[in-house]
Amino acid sequence: MATSSSTRSTATEVTSARSKWGTRKTSKMREKLAVARGELGTDSVAKFMTAIGASCSNVRTWHRIRSAPIKLGRPTFFSSEEEDVLAMYMAAWTKGGDLSTCELPAVLLRQYITDMERKEDAERRFGVCGFPGRSYFDLFLGRHPQLRRVRPMGIESTRADTSTPETVAKFFAAFRLLCRDFSITRAAQVWNTDVSMMNAQELMETTPAIVMAGAEMAVPEIEFPTVQSGAQAASLVATVCADGTRLPLFVVVAGSGGRLPYAVEDGGNGSTRRVPLAAYLEEGADVPRRGKPGFYGVLWELYAGFVARHVVGKCPGDCKVLLMNGCKVYASVVVLKVLHAVKVVVLMFPSHLSHSIQALDKDPFLKTKAYARISLRAMLPTLPRNSKFNLANLMKLIEQCSTTI
Repeated sequence: MATSSSTRSTATEVTSARSKWGTRKTSKMREKLAVARGELGTDSVAKFMTAIGASCSNVRTWHRIRSAPIKLGRPTFFSSEEEDVLAMYMAAWTKGGDLSTCELPAVLLRQYITDMERKEDAERRFGVCGFPGRSYFDLFLGRHPQLRRVRPMGIESTRADTSTPETVAKFFAAFRLLCRDFSITRAAQVWNTDVSMMNAQELMETTPAIVMAGAEMAVPEIEFPTVQSGAQAASLVATVCADGTRLPLFVVVAGSGGRLPYAVEDGGNGSTRRVPLAAYLEEGADVPRRGKPGFYGVLWELYAGFVARHVVGKCPGDCKVLLMNGCKVYASVVVLKVLHAVKVVVLMFPSHLSHSIQALDKDPFLKTKAYARISLRAMLPTLPRNSKFNLANLMKLIEQCSTTI
């Protein structure tokens, strides 16, 4: 004979398809509950649970607060009205272009707590400091989606002063005028160039490395090799076309002008061999050596001849435009005549504005530095102890990271 306990369905049996733990009353769940109420015509908790698989707490919460959105996070020290006022003023602060850190509202809230004579309660809630910290603002941002956490980009004051909408608009107006006058209508006629400095010692010191060690081994130390003279730095000059192609690399390596552009490698059996620097890179690359690897006047003239040799066969008969950073060194009559001979006109970006309108500043040169650190991280453990970071190592590093350009 069946008993009443065996014939009555339990809550677990009725909602077997419903997940018991981890459910949340999201906006989608609220919509399901509203639709189910219209179809069922009742407020029975059990029927709601059976119909859409919602938990008992979700249904009861929805009955209690029909249309008010649920704010995530544990109960807070401040009331919802106080938090809403704080969020409103933080949003208004950011709309004005000012930066707001967690420390700024924390100081204001500490003063507010003191004025409201709630210091003892605040110390019990937030600890000895008596004012909100990082964990509070993590929950605060979850309850106020109109605010979000972003990582600001550092910028010099000179760049900030010159980054005006008017300056940017004038540059693009000049670019459109130039395209109209020289009949530049295709992406293959637009070229962009930029220079990126690579310092070997700086890359070593800023390259984090994680190594495997035994359970009983002490914290190991990585000994940075000494950088050999002539391998300290290099400048990578990329020339990229708007159609996705690019010219071979033009790399300036540190070294006195009288030294030949060769690197010395171990040839085995105690012998050495000289390898041309350009052989480490792709075909057509040019690697001059100068005392300072910066892109100054003489090197700019060498680069102009390099560009003229490689661009002369592209879009024959049509003019091309070369966009580059605004620098007094580049405003050379000799250079402009060399480029004009192959129908290349130069348009320079306004000073201190390359961070916003120079495409190569963000991609690919940011990736180039990142790949250089990755390559150096793999290279350091392979260098023999007490060896030096030489010019051959630098060229191999440049070759590996140049694949991102």
